[in-house]
Parts: sequence; C-alpha cells; structure tokens
Amino acid sequence: MLLLTLILTSAKLEGLTSHQVVSGISLVISDASPLEYLPQYLDLSDNDTSMEDTNAEYRTGFRSGHGDRFECKPCICSHSLSQYILANCSSRRLTDVPDSLPPELWLLNMTDNEMQLFNPESVLRYKNLNTLIISYNRKITHISNETFSNLTSGLFFLNLTKNSISTIDDGSFHFFSNLHQLDLGVNRLTNITAGMFLGLRSLRNLNLTKNSIVFIENSTFDEMQHLKLLDLSLNKHLSYSVRKLTPRLFEKLFRLQNLYIQGNTIGDHSYPNSALQKLTNLQSLSSDALLNCTFGPQLQSLKHLKELQLGTNCRLKNLTRDFFQYIPYLNTFVLSGCKLVYIDPEAYFNVPNLHTLEISHTSHTYDLYEAFDHLIGLQNSSLKVLRLKFMYRTHFPCRELHAQHAKYLQHIALEELDLSQNRIALIGLDFIRLLSRTLKKLVLNYNKITPFSFNLEQLAFLNNLLELDVENQKDDSNDFNSNDFSLATDSDHSIAPNSSTPLCNSLLYKTELHKNQALESTRVPLKDSWPVKLPPNLSKIKASEFLDYGFFILGHVFQDNCSLKEVDLSDSYFSNWGDLYLSPPIKKIDLSSNYCRRINPKFFSKNSPLVHLNLHNNFLGDDFANDKYGNIFRNLNKLFYLDISMNLIYKLPNRFLAGLTNLETLIVSDNKLQLLNLTFRHLTRLQLLDFSRNSITGITESTRDDLDALAAITDFELDLTFNPLPCTCSGIELMKWLATTKVKLIDQVNLQCRLENEVATSVGDLKERLNFLQRSCISKSLILVVSILSTMFVAVVLGLVLMYRYRWKLRYLRNVAIAKFIGFEPKKPHQGIFKYDAFLVYDSDDLQFVLNECVQELEVRRGIKLCIGDRDFMPGTYVASDIYDAFLVYDSDDLQFVLNECVQELEVRRGIKLCIGDRDFMPGTYVASDIVSAVQNSYRTVLLVTPEFYDDDYVEYAVNMAINEAIHTSRQVLHLCLYQPVALVEMPRDLVAILKRNEFIEYPPEEEITPGLIENFWDQLTAAARQTD
Repeated sequence: MLLLTLILTSAKLEGLTSHQVVSGISLVISDASPLEYLPQYLDLSDNDTSMEDTNAEYRTGFRSGHGDRFECKPCICSHSLSQYILANCSSRRLTDVPDSLPPELWLLNMTDNEMQLFNPESVLRYKNLNTLIISYNRKITHISNETFSNLTSGLFFLNLTKNSISTIDDGSFHFFSNLHQLDLGVNRLTNITAGMFLGLRSLRNLNLTKNSIVFIENSTFDEMQHLKLLDLSLNKHLSYSVRKLTPRLFEKLFRLQNLYIQGNTIGDHSYPNSALQKLTNLQSLSSDALLNCTFGPQLQSLKHLKELQLGTNCRLKNLTRDFFQYIPYLNTFVLSGCKLVYIDPEAYFNVPNLHTLEISHTSHTYDLYEAFDHLIGLQNSSLKVLRLKFMYRTHFPCRELHAQHAKYLQHIALEELDLSQNRIALIGLDFIRLLSRTLKKLVLNYNKITPFSFNLEQLAFLNNLLELDVENQKDDSNDFNSNDFSLATDSDHSIAPNSSTPLCNSLLYKTELHKNQALESTRVPLKDSWPVKLPPNLSKIKASEFLDYGFFILGHVFQDNCSLKEVDLSDSYFSNWGDLYLSPPIKKIDLSSNYCRRINPKFFSKNSPLVHLNLHNNFLGDDFANDKYGNIFRNLNKLFYLDISMNLIYKLPNRFLAGLTNLETLIVSDNKLQLLNLTFRHLTRLQLLDFSRNSITGITESTRDDLDALAAITDFELDLTFNPLPCTCSGIELMKWLATTKVKLIDQVNLQCRLENEVATSVGDLKERLNFLQRSCISKSLILVVSILSTMFVAVVLGLVLMYRYRWKLRYLRNVAIAKFIGFEPKKPHQGIFKYDAFLVYDSDDLQFVLNECVQELEVRRGIKLCIGDRDFMPGTYVASDIYDAFLVYDSDDLQFVLNECVQELEVRRGIKLCIGDRDFMPGTYVASDIVSAVQNSYRTVLLVTPEFYDDDYVEYAVNMAINEAIHTSRQVLHLCLYQPVALVEMPRDLVAILKRNEFIEYPPEEEITPGLIENFWDQLTAAARQTD
C-alpha cells in the first residue's frame, strides 16, 4: 500500500496526465505502511466556488492534469495551474542537483539518477523550492554537512526514500528550518541520533520506515515538538523492549497524532506502554499484535487515541475480553493478517464509542460465519462501519449468506458494510431483509455473486443506501483443489453448515449456467415491460468486471424516483451495445475496456442528463467513421467529458461532435486518426482536445479556422504530441499554423514529425522548424535575392548601431586626425611624459640672460632640455598647442570666475599654467580640434561643475574626449571641481564614477566661506593640477 504518494491534484499540488506519468512526474515515495498518509499541501486550485455547480462531482477538469512543458536543460519543466514551476530531472544520470534550472523553481524531481552524495546546501540557490524528491539514487550512502552557511531554505517537503543512506552528518538539515515533511524510508540507517535532525523545529511528518534501525537516541525527537506523524515501521531490528523504545524516547512529542511501529517485533511479549504513555495527544497507532498480550494501564492517559491498527507481525490468536480495557476511547479498530481463532464477544463492551471495525486476512483460521456470530457484543452499539474481508477457509469454494448470519447484524445501525473477498456466491433474501435501514454503502467486490444469486431489486427497501460496490465477481473454482475437501473436519462443517461441498458445487453450476446464458444474449434486447425498482437514494454502482450486472443495468428502465447517477461497468466485455439502453438518471458512466464493436444511436436517450462518458479501450472505430451526421452523440447536449481513446479510430466525420454543445474535455488519444477534419466552432466551453498518439499528418483549413476562432473566446489546450506531423514542403501550411496559432499547444517538447525520407524527429522550436521548411521549399534564386537583401539590411543596421555605440570614440579619432593634419603632433607614450624638462617664461628684456647663462648652465652643463619661445616656437603656429598643467572646462556663465579668480590664484600666485578656451583658443580655428589638442597637451582636464554645466554646447564633447584620452593613454586625465552643489541623481554616470574614485574638490558653500577654507581649496586644486611625474 502506498505510504506517501505525491500525485499533484488540484486539492494538493496539481494533477498529472498519462503523459506526465510516463515521463516520471508521478512521484511514488514509499510503500511501507498499512496506512496511506498524504502531506496536507496548500490548495493550489483556482476554482471559483462562489456559485454552486450541480454537476461539479462529475466534471473532470483537464487543468488538473495538463500543463505547458518546456525544456530547462538538463531537465523538462512545466507550469502548474497556479504557475508554479515543476522540474522533472528523473532518469537523466545526474550526479548532482543542476544549478541551471529556473530560479523560481517550486518542485524538483531527481528520482532515479546517479547521485553519490547529497549535500543539502546544493538546493539553497532555489529560494522558492517547496518540494524536493531524491529517490531511487542507489549510490547515495551519505548526507553531508560540509558548510557552515547561515542561509535557510523554504523547502517544505523532502523525499529521500529508496536510496542507500546509512549515515547522516550532524546538522545536515539545519538549512531546512521550515521543513514540514522528511521522508527517509527504505534506506539503510542503523543508528538514529539527535544530531541528525538538528534545526528541524517545524517538522510535522517524519518517515523512517523500512530501514535497519537498531538504536534511537533518547533525545532524537526533543526538538520536533510540532511533529504530528512518526513512522518507525518495518525496522525488523527495532523491538518493543525498553532498551529500544525507552520511556523517555517520545517524551517531548506533545503534538504527535499518528505513530507507526508495526513490523518491528521479533519475540516481544509486551507493548511499549511506558514509551507510549507520554503521547497524550496520540490519535492513531499502528502496531504489531502480540501473542497473549494486552495494552497496559499506562495507556489510560491516551484519551485522544481513536484509531488502533494491528497487523504486519501479527501473532494474536484470541481477542480477550480485557483487550480494550485500557484503551476505551477507540472509535476505529483494524485487525489484519492475524491467525485469529477466537474473539470474545464481551471484548467490544470496553469500547462503547467504536465506530469502525475492520477484520481481514485471517489466514483461513477465522471464518466469516464466526465473525458474524461474535458480533453479539456489538448489538445496539455505536458501530457504523463494518469491514469483514478475506475471511474464508481454503477448502470451501463458496459461501452463502442467510438469516442466521445476520441475527446480530440486524441490531447494529450500520452505515457501511464491506464483505469483500469472501467467496460469497449467494446472498439470500432473508439475509438482505435483516440489514439495517441505515445502511449507506454496501461493498461485495471480489466475490462470486451474480444477479441470479443477488438480486439488486431486493435492496429497494434500503432507503438510505447511496453506494453499491460489486466489482470483480470472478469464479475461481478452477483453482480449487478437490483434494482440499479432505481437510474439512466435522468441526469445520459444524461451523459452516451452508458451505457443504455438494451444495456449493450445485450453486456454482447454476451461476455458471446463468452467466453463459447472459453471454449468449448479447444480441437480444433485455428491456422488461416493467421498470426496475432500486433503492430510492442509490446514486453510485461500481460493477466493473461484472458482465451480468452490466446487462441488468443497461437492459432495464428504472422507476421515475430512481436517483442513480454514477455507474462503473468497465472491463465487463460488452461486445455489443446495439440493443442496450442507458437509463436517463445516470450522469456518469464508465464503459471502458469492454471491447465493444457496435453502438446504436438509440443507446443514449433523448435529452440525456449524461455529463461524463468514458468509452476508452473499445473497438468503436468503424461505427464512428460511419456516423456522418453525429447521430451517436446527438442527444448528449449536457456532456462535459468524453473519452474515446484507444478505439481503433481511423476517421471522424466533420459533424461527428454536432450534438455536444457543452463539451469541455475530449480525449481521442491512442488511435489511428490520420486527418483532423472536425467542426469545433460550436464547442464554446471547450478546455481540452487530446489527439496525442495518433497518426495525424494533416489538419484541414476549416478545422484550423474553427480552432483559431475558439482560441479567441476560450482558453483551451490542444495536445498533438506523438503524432507524425509532416516536416515537409507539403506540410508547410500545417507547420505555419502550429507556429503562429493562438491555440495553446500542450508539451511542445514532445511534438514529433516526419521528414521527406520518412525519418521521425522532434519538431523542436516551431518557429525555427517553420523557418527551416520555408528556406528549404522556396527557389534558390529567391533564396539568393532574399539573402543578399537581408545581409545588406543587417549590415546597415549593424553599422548604424555600431556607429551610434562608439560615436564618441569615432569623434575623438576624427579630431586627432584633423589636429595632425593642421600641424599638431601629439606626444607619444614612448617618448617620455613630456617633450621638454622645462619651459622658460620670461620678459623680453631678459632674453640675453636666458640664451646665455640659462642655456649654458642648464642645457650644456646639466642636460636639462629647455623650451625657449624665441628659439623653439615655430613661426605661424598658435599657442594652444603648448603643454598645460590644466585644461579648464566650464559653463559660459562661469567665465568671469575662471578669468579672475582661477587665473589669479592658480596662474599668478601658484604658477599653474591653465588652458582657457575663451582666452587661448585661436579665433577662427576648428573648436573640436582645439578641444582635443587641449586635452592631450594638458596634465589634467578640470571640470568646473555647476547645475548648468551641460548647458554649454561643447562641454559634453570635451568630457567625452577627456574620457577617451584616459582610455587610450592609461593616465588620469579628469578631475572634478564642484563649484556649485549638484544633486547626485542629476549628475551623468561618467561624473558619478569620478566622484566614486574620490577625484574631486568641492568649492566651499557661500554660507561657510572663510579665508582659510578658500586658501585650502586653491591649494588642493593646485596639487591636483601640478605635474608630479
């Protein structure tokens, strides 16, 4: 039985289609416990329940099962209904958790890979990860903790089942402080210590089933004070002794509600009463059943213990009167797999609130008749559910039920009676008459009854009966060994007087004769002249694999007050529905796997209330192909769901769906359909069209138009996966439609097509495939012309883009060239920093002193290269090509500040040579080239920044030229002078970068100006501009 199955339903995560199950998204987590327990996922459904839907229970919403899948290498991803991203990385030989998946990942399935080590830190990069499944990685033996990171994960559910984990480092799960469920079942853990689960303070469910646990440290569960479910089952070395399950072990589990410890005993002679007494909030306990042993008085404090399941290692033979003495609060008791001999009827007196009793698989030692006799202690009790299953002796091929078997049953106000798997071949009217009128559900599946031995009309007096389950009535008498009769003792016959061999053989013969007659009557109408009377509130009948009941239900008309709404007649081998009739009350019917070859249009009544019809796995392809006017389903104008998959369908006429005006889901998968030529325009409520796994090679233009029209008014999905779509020139129109349609295509990664050579391949990206086909199918000359024009266009666009991208660099190079052309030679990096060591500025009266004494002493004797204007300046050139300490870039409004204060303080007082455009640029020259020359021949380019700095036409140009100069010469060029305050958000990005490098000087604000501050400002600016190299 499944312990924990993550099937993503709309009430849990999201539902899965058969395609998703094939691809590995159906996540079976473990299979150890006799109970199924499911994590309580957040409800992710988007259903609006503000208005009542009378047919909601029959509506099968495709959105719980279908979603768009996309490739997220190395995995396949999909979106859930609520737009969560689910990644399926199963069976891909991965050795670690991929780091390239979408960061918004919500569920990750790493099942069946080749991981050898699990480091919990590897999933921290996915902040939204809710569920992680790493199972069937047989090489994982160790969970490590190799980091001291303080990061935490929002992970809620972690499944590590079916690996080979034997060791877990202390603190390995400390990242997962929000973890609600940890599943470590089916591994090789032996010693469980407290350090393994450090940090799991939010844990609700912990599964350690089917390991090899021999020791559990006392303080292991101390931090898990929110734990509600603990599974320690099927650890065969973990006994119930006080050395294994110590009195202190569960001491801190105040909130624990479900405990599974079955399958752990070897030869124990007592229950772990001392350990269990601490679980004051325990509601459900699953345990082995010990021989000659009862639960002790310590359990009297467990007032919330409502459910007790005993089984697995069951050595209980006698249920004594004092068995329930100290657990009187039970309302559910399940006993399974025991070699039971006797139940003391007075044992039930100690559980006055017993609601559900289930006894099954008694190993042929305790008979159904004996169980009925021991119900004497439950007369007039609170029991509502009674399940007596698989309780027969091997040497009796069948059972009959009569009044003597219901003598105590009649005094119990049951609501559910389950007598499955008991070889019951006949149920007498006297037994049925004694059943309680309160009965709501009757289960008789896996027996040998027929309509001949159990007449459905005999139940008509059960006014409260809602559900009848008579599935799988097969005769296994061929497997019965006649030699087993020798095993029947006199005492056996006295216990079961109605099961004598001759009587049962005669009954089986009559049943088989009746069945053969029914089989031969498949072509004979079975409608009676009078309506059949059923229990007035019976709404559901499950009769799969039961041919006879199928003929009974489909061969009769029911009374007007009949409430029957749902019928399951699957796997019953109805090969012909030509003369059968579906009675009007039925809203949902399952007729799958009947191998039917013929269906008559009159099978469905006029104005039929049917909303859900499953015809999966039949042979109706011929009848469907000949239904040109849609007569078969014409009366089903209320139908929501139709499944006609696996019916050998090779053709569907255009008007086949004419009467299905309310259809929402249509499943036509797994057939032989080649051409899709159907009218869909009237299906305005459509949600899903599933044509996967057919032989579709074409969709007619009218059908494509209908689908496009529907896509404009309803959000439906179309599944064409695993069809041989044509990737040829003849199929280019279909491929064009697939690439451009607004219809939502399911699982595009699984779209397949055939090439011209009949080789099957994946479609891949639809637009890329369409482009490939278009290139392949047009003439070469057109290809050449289009290619040339496209290349030219791309080249022009690319050229324009590059020119715009590098516009300042191009301007810089242009102006350098112009400067060279008019005679300016910029300094070269390999010639040193500057051409001269010193430039002498002097009065004309001192010329002789300069030419004689300065030249003799500095140049001749000391090797200092001087620049002397009267000797070295070339006649006709302009002064701006000289070397400056600083080139000032300023707004025109600040000209007076520059000419007065800057010149006075820097040039006159401190000897800093400035290049000032309004003063030093020669009138009539090319300003852009002047700016480039000034930048290249100045030690610093100082920007005098004010709020109006960029108002000047050439300021931005000068800034960009200085930036390019810095890039080309690898020297510091720009320096900021914040003359007036400017907001940082209003400053260009380039200037902000200079500020961040701390290459700026700030002029003192007006209200703070003092002589000392002003003097300090000029000193700092002088230091920034003065050449130090």
